[in-house]
Amino acid sequence: MLEVSLAIILMALLGAQTLRENARVGKMKGADIQADALLIYANALQNYTDENYLALQGGPAVTKNAITLNPGNALGQSMQPDVPNLLAMGYLPVGFTNQTLLVDGGQYLNQIQLQPMGCVAAACNVRGFAYIDQPILVRGSAEADGTLIGQMLIRIG
Repeated sequence: MLEVSLAIILMALLGAQTLRENARVGKMKGADIQADALLIYANALQNYTDENYLALQGGPAVTKNAITLNPGNALGQSMQPDVPNLLAMGYLPVGFTNQTLLVDGGQYLNQIQLQPMGCVAAACNVRGFAYIDQPILVRGSAEADGTLIGQMLIRIG
């Protein structure tokens, strides 16, 4: 009887460990998927800035595929195209969504800047970065999920 009880306890412990490992693997896959989506978005932004570098330096509107973004730094303007803009202009693949996987209500945003501050047209470098507008937290807490963030950073490189 004791041997059967020990065997049952051992099987329960192994089962619990297997469940924890499966949950961890699932979280890591989710982080990989999120990182891949962020890379797609960042690459679209890079292609946008590469193709429109002179317009972004000089300040005129940016037009592609009959979509025109007026000059400016507000969301949807030339220095901050949003996901629908990048989709319509052909920089993002069809079906790309602005809904993030790991952050409820999170979305992809970007910021394009001319540097150094106060530069004039051709003397400006165009720099941009893509990001998720909400922190990645441990579910049900206000603590950053270092495991998921770390996995995303590994995936992004």
